[in-house]
Amino acid sequence: MHIRSGVTAGLLFILLLAPIAGTAGEVEKGQFHDRDRDRKVPFTAYWPNLESVPTPVVIFSHGLGGTRETASYFGRALAGAGYVSIHIQHHGSDGDLVSHVQSRADRRQILRASLRNFQNFADRLDDIPFVIDELGRRNNVGQWAGRFDLSRIGMAGHSYGARSTMYAAGEFVGLIGGSAREPRIKAAVVLSPNLPKRDIEPDRHYGGIRIPLFHVTGTLDDDPAMGPGSASRRTLPFKLIPHSPQYLLVLDGADHATFSGTRLGTDTEKPGDKAHTTTVSRAAVAFFDAHLRGLSSKENWIESKFSHSLASGDHFEFK
Repeated sequence: MHIRSGVTAGLLFILLLAPIAGTAGEVEKGQFHDRDRDRKVPFTAYWPNLESVPTPVVIFSHGLGGTRETASYFGRALAGAGYVSIHIQHHGSDGDLVSHVQSRADRRQILRASLRNFQNFADRLDDIPFVIDELGRRNNVGQWAGRFDLSRIGMAGHSYGARSTMYAAGEFVGLIGGSAREPRIKAAVVLSPNLPKRDIEPDRHYGGIRIPLFHVTGTLDDDPAMGPGSASRRTLPFKLIPHSPQYLLVLDGADHATFSGTRLGTDTEKPGDKAHTTTVSRAAVAFFDAHLRGLSSKENWIESKFSHSLASGDHFEFK
């Protein structure tokens, strides 16, 4: 295991001035329709501003109460680096549930009820292979034909979406007593994943994960269900996954909402939000370059130089 700590804020400032890569192109909104389930899956697609096709694809899954607009910073960064980033929306556990609710208590109650609904959970699991199937269909006909390299598919998610990503990566799914692994996904970024409430048995829960994962959390990323001081539990998957390359980034001062990007550009934006989301974007691009595009230079950068771009107090390690 290799551990790195952050460096000075002055160096961080210099590095943040450099662009992540290229520029993003078109942002397209639409919806897929799963006829077998009679279910619509809205999406926002961030297209790269590049002439070379086909390009790798990353599918993004939002957290509980989120939407296809979640983590737009993430989609734009990937598009700027030559990826198509498809942010999907899971009806039943999305922001539509509480879009007209004023009371914070009512909002929590509605979202908790959504979590207890097994069908909403099953729909999330089924949305992922459906979307990949749909990308395959559209890669053959229509306006999207030939635009995807479907041998290079990644996934990312925030909170419940990060947990959905881990299920797609091969985490044991207790509610179905088995695996929902999507073998077409080759690498994934998990932003502040929800954790099982019971004790974790590494081989049972995580033995099926055989792809590289980049885990991201923050020192203030507490789980409301577990109370203050629970942020460190979000590092457990990194520590306990027994197979394949794993990376962990803990950002000093980042909380659970940091990674959704929903505060950016609003009155609620916190001082560290832009710096944190820029660091996440830079890490995600390098990670997917290494493990989707197979660029060993990017893997070397992550393992030997990435830590030097971090602010004092940030933490990075890999195994």
